[in-house]
Amino acid sequence: MKKLILITSQFPYFFGEPFLINELPYICKNFKEIYIFSINGSSNVKFTRDIPSNAKCFPLGNTISKIKYIQYILKGMFYKNSELRIQQYSLKRLIASLYVRGRAKTISTQIYRCIKAEGIQLDDVVVYSFWFSYQAAAAYLLSKDLKKHGSKVITISRAHGYDLYWERVLTGYHPFQDVLLKEITCFPCSNHGRDYLTEKYPWAKDKVITARLGTRDYGLNPYKARRTLVTCCNLEKLKRMSLFAEAFCIAAKEETDLKWICIGDGAEREIIEKTISCAKCKSHVEIKGRLSNEEVLKIYQDEEVMYFCNISTTEGIPVSIMEAMSFGIPIIATDVGGTSELVDESNGILISSELDKISLSKIILNMIKMDRKSHFAMRNMSRKKWEEDSSADRNYSLFCSTINCL
Repeated sequence: MKKLILITSQFPYFFGEPFLINELPYICKNFKEIYIFSINGSSNVKFTRDIPSNAKCFPLGNTISKIKYIQYILKGMFYKNSELRIQQYSLKRLIASLYVRGRAKTISTQIYRCIKAEGIQLDDVVVYSFWFSYQAAAAYLLSKDLKKHGSKVITISRAHGYDLYWERVLTGYHPFQDVLLKEITCFPCSNHGRDYLTEKYPWAKDKVITARLGTRDYGLNPYKARRTLVTCCNLEKLKRMSLFAEAFCIAAKEETDLKWICIGDGAEREIIEKTISCAKCKSHVEIKGRLSNEEVLKIYQDEEVMYFCNISTTEGIPVSIMEAMSFGIPIIATDVGGTSELVDESNGILISSELDKISLSKIILNMIKMDRKSHFAMRNMSRKKWEEDSSADRNYSLFCSTINCL
C-alpha cells in the first residue's frame, strides 16, 4: 500500500474542511500511512476533529495576514522557477501570481523539511491537495522535490468552488492552473467544475475527473406535517440570508404556522435579526448560530423539516444540500454551480439566482402549499437521489479506487 501526504488548509484544526470528516476514514483504509500537513494549523491549538490511527498531523502555522501577504509576494518575486512563470496580464494578476508562487514555495519547503526531520520514508507516495489553489501549487513543488530524491510520486488535487472558478476570487484569476494540470490529476467535485476546467484547457481532458463529495447515512427525517424551513450556511453576502429573511417574513404573515431554523453565523446576522424583529416574526424564527456538524445532523434527526433552502449566488456543489437530501428532505435552491446535479423537479425546485424578496416569498408559499402526496413523493426522491449520487460510502470508495489506478 502507498503512503499519502494530505495538504489541508485547517483540518483537523478549527472548523474548516468539514467534508474531510466523512472522507478520511476511506482514505485511511486505502493507504498504509497518512501524513496530514495543516497549513493554518497550530501546535498551540487542539484538534477539533479526530483522525484515524494510521494518520499523523503536522501543523505548519502558515497563516495569512497583511504582513505575511506582502512577504509571500516578495518571496514570489525572488523565487525563480521556469515552470511557474509570471504572466503579466494586469497588475492584479501579477500580484496574484507572485503571492501564489511565494506562498506555495514556503509551504512546500516547510513540508519537505518536516519529512526529512521526522525521517519519513516515501518510496511510493500520493501527494494530495484538498484545494486547487496555492495548496495545489505547493503539492506540485513538493512532488518535484520528492521525485528528485528518488520517490515515486503521484500528485492529485480536489477542486471545489473559490479555488476553481476565476469569477469567485477578487483578482478574477487563478494563477498556474494550466501548469498544475500538466502534473496533477484534478478532481472537481461536480461535472460543472469538470466542464469549466476542460473548456479552459481542452488538452487536459484526461487529467480532470469528477469526484463527488459524500455524506453519511443517518436515517430519515421524522417529518409528518410541520411547515419548517431550514437553512445552513455562513451568514455572508453571497449566501443572501438577509434576502431570505425578508422573503420569509412576507410568507409568514400569510401562513402563520411557518417556521424557519437558521443555522450559521457571520457578518449579516445583525441585519437578519433586525429584519425579523421589524417584521414582528421573532416567534417564527430560531437562529441557531454556528453549530458543529454533529449538531446540524441532530436537528435533521429530531426536527420535522419540510424543505431545506439554499439561495446562494454561487456554489461548487453544496454538501449542505447533500446532507439534507440524505434525510429525505426536499430542496429549494438557486440554479448555480453544480446544484442542478443534485436538485430537479423530482426532489424540490431549482430557482433563478435573479431573485427579489417578493418572488422568493411566492416560491416559498407555493412549495409549502403543495399537496401531501406530491410532497412525500419529493421526499422519497430526495433520499433516492442521495443514495445514487451523494453517499459517502459510494463516492469515497470510488475516489480511492480511482487514485489507486493512476
